[in-house]
Amino acid sequence: MIPESRHKCPDSDATTTFMNLSTIFSVHSALRSIPSTYIAGKHRFPDPIARSLRSVPDSRILLLPEMDAGSKENSVARSRLADFRLHKDEYFRDGANSPLDFDDVERFEALDYFPENAALAFVLDLDTDAPDTGDIVQLDTSDGLVVEFAKAGRVTFTVGDQQRSLTVLKDLHRGRFFLPFTDATTGVETYEVGRYLDPQQNRDGQLIVDFNYAYNPYCAYGEGWSCPTPPAENHLNVRIEAGEKNFALRQSTQ
Repeated sequence: MIPESRHKCPDSDATTTFMNLSTIFSVHSALRSIPSTYIAGKHRFPDPIARSLRSVPDSRILLLPEMDAGSKENSVARSRLADFRLHKDEYFRDGANSPLDFDDVERFEALDYFPENAALAFVLDLDTDAPDTGDIVQLDTSDGLVVEFAKAGRVTFTVGDQQRSLTVLKDLHRGRFFLPFTDATTGVETYEVGRYLDPQQNRDGQLIVDFNYAYNPYCAYGEGWSCPTPPAENHLNVRIEAGEKNFALRQSTQ
């Protein structure tokens, strides 16, 4: 389903659409509770559900090589992350729906990630007591435009022995939470503009903020995308060693 929020690119008559890709990657029950992928759309929309993922059986579970005989709960969670990453790689290779430029698809092998880091997976209270909660914030985009979000509140968590907070935004049109951020890995191991997270709200009203699902804006993969830039208040001075790393294609042999 294509969201309603659209704008015209200054150099094109094509429509750029901000999309949430939960319908693309939430294919079976093992993936339904995983944070969706909020991206800024290109001059063409991907198929709402990648054809290559439609027939994945619910029973398909991959175990990470480093996993030991831990609890069943931990096994399922880690398998879910590995499965999600596998399907995302398959989606990138799909060609017609891939965010990659057509000429880059053949050189794509896999996205690169930090190892799973359980210490950076949180269930957090959303603090809505700040006086600016509900205010509209304007984020610059990679193509010189501006997109608006509402401030939903703040989440506070611990990285190592240091407490840090981030502002959670909310999509004005679809009501989804959006958490763009930078950290001390930005421009080194991770994409130079920053990364995104899509916190999910559980039944108790808390937010699942799992940095293992931090992902690159589509601008990291090629030209023609319109991607919001993280606000200054979401610039962290600690390393978030979880989630997606810098994107790189296999070197051409020609």
